Amino acid sequence: MSEASWSGMELGTEASRFLRKLTFAARKGRRKFSPPQYWFEEGKDFASIWFPSAGCAWDLTGHCFACNYGHPSRPHPDAMVEAVALGLAALQSVPSALWIGSFNFLDQREVPLSVRRRILALVAATECDVLFSESHPTTVTREAVADCIAYLRGKRFVIQLGVETTNDFVRKWGFGKGFGTVEVRRAVADATSAGASCCFNIMVGMPLLSEAEAIHEAIVSVGEAFEMGAESVTLFPCRIKENTLLYALHRGGYAEPTSLLALATVISAIDPSLWPRINLAWVTPKVHPGHPAALEPPVPHRDPTAVRSALAHFEATGDGTALIALLGDPTYQEWLQRTTSTISLPDRMLAALADISDSLLGGDWWRDYGRSVEAELRCEWTASTSARMTAGLPQIPTYR
Repeated sequence: MSEASWSGMELGTEASRFLRKLTFAARKGRRKFSPPQYWFEEGKDFASIWFPSAGCAWDLTGHCFACNYGHPSRPHPDAMVEAVALGLAALQSVPSALWIGSFNFLDQREVPLSVRRRILALVAATECDVLFSESHPTTVTREAVADCIAYLRGKRFVIQLGVETTNDFVRKWGFGKGFGTVEVRRAVADATSAGASCCFNIMVGMPLLSEAEAIHEAIVSVGEAFEMGAESVTLFPCRIKENTLLYALHRGGYAEPTSLLALATVISAIDPSLWPRINLAWVTPKVHPGHPAALEPPVPHRDPTAVRSALAHFEATGDGTALIALLGDPTYQEWLQRTTSTISLPDRMLAALADISDSLLGGDWWRDYGRSVEAELRCEWTASTSARMTAGLPQIPTYR
């Protein structure tokens, strides 16, 4: 399948409707909650402010296997703006960089245009230099970004894109996001032409991949992110959260948390000249509004504290040299061997989907539609995807 054939790929095929059905079924029983008036985290040069919304529209329509930020009740538009005002007032000082958002800042289903403009006007009145906010690539348009730039009155605007991986096959079948590389490239082009920059969010530990495959996939994705025009990349470990399809796959024995050593390995394999453009997130858990119970990433190393300290040092300084020396640990090498599979990725995915559909949807569904799901998955497992996924774990370089 060519790159162009993925460009408008939304989850509308029979197989993709099946993925949505599974995701909905896995979220059954998730309770709605009333979001707090505001919520913020404050650091030295960076602060985050979450404002309430009715929730992620993509989550609520059955996308994304791993995400679960809760199911909040819809707030009044004035409360959304007031949350940002209260968050700004609560900061000890306004840092140079602010992250403000809820889920998809440019999606008017979640953030009405009038609300977005009022929030941007509040930011424009502060002394911050740059505003970060997150958006789905399909809602990034030149017009929407230009409108944000105008209301920010000279401040930089960086859009975080929830790309997860630059591998279209893995993004769809391993994460439940149906947009393709062409859509990502278009979003970056529209954002940059309107005066903004883009940061790609890349997950280390895409669902249903072995740890070695996940490491390799993340390394390739970082390189391709910069090739596509990303100004920066945020790496984050996969966290298995309750009320998600990933959690159901875990309970079925098909998914385990990816270790923090995987994150360290990816950083170590990236050219050090790019380290200043790499950010980390979710290395430690965030107790955000509506947060579910989640499994912590393991640290299979003789000195887990040293691993966490080296990751914290990288996050603070952009220097990853301390991580490289940690990767030869026999404990981790044994872990990698144990988590490697001799079964092909498509066969693993189909076995997991068949089994989990029986438990979540009932056996009749896979009996009636499993053949069409398998045909679509195998069709999309192209020669280029197969070569990319079976290239093996890169040798970890030692930089001097």
